[in-house]
Amino acid sequence: MLSKTELLYLKGQKQVTQSYERKLKCLIRKKIETLRIELPLLSKLLSNEVGFFADISTTTPELTAQIA
Repeated sequence: MLSKTELLYLKGQKQVTQSYERKLKCLIRKKIETLRIELPLLSKLLSNEVGFFADISTTTPELTAQIA
């Protein structure tokens, strides 16, 4: 789950220093990678919610592109 600061940064609503921006990008990338690993496990567990999880998994590449 993204923090309030991470969400504001991704929305372009928070200005940060260059060094803090680097830290935020690293934190967000790590969370996206964790999501990619855990998402298939969650979708198997909650097979009746596969549509919901499939929608999320298709948006993670866009998030990664935004912070690259």
